[in-house]
Amino acid sequence: MKMKKCPHCSEEILHSAKVCRFCNRKTQKSNIILNMIGLGVLVWITYGLNERGYFDGFLNEFNSKSLGSIEETTCNDLQEYTIGGKLSNGTDTWEIYDIRDSKEESRTNNELVCIGELMWDGVSGVNLRMELSEKGGKQWYEYRVVDEYKNILEQFAEEMGIN
Repeated sequence: MKMKKCPHCSEEILHSAKVCRFCNRKTQKSNIILNMIGLGVLVWITYGLNERGYFDGFLNEFNSKSLGSIEETTCNDLQEYTIGGKLSNGTDTWEIYDIRDSKEESRTNNELVCIGELMWDGVSGVNLRMELSEKGGKQWYEYRVVDEYKNILEQFAEEMGIN
């Protein structure tokens, strides 16, 4: 059997021993430098993948933002919840950068509707309708761009009693 001396107590121990049987201390040095380099490479790769958006879908599943009950939710809450969302027309997709001046359009026990000015990809002056509703014991959240002229016509039709 091949033997070696313990680096701590100098007793003869087996060459393959990882712990000295006399002083109970480790006989081999750990590779801290190699471990640190490996950890650094792992962090660097993870950061690069995150910057390229590989984790976006995964992280969105576990989004920490949440809305409370409809009674407690404000238009500002809906506005903050919507920022970072995506709008699509079927061919193109845009990110919502900001929403300004959200105002409550309507509120019932089961629904909150707010409208705010949408800021996305350099475009402003477009309104976004944000709707929080409760159906079947679950909360549903929806947002969409609204045509201001269409809303005016709908209001006029309601006032005139035209459906």
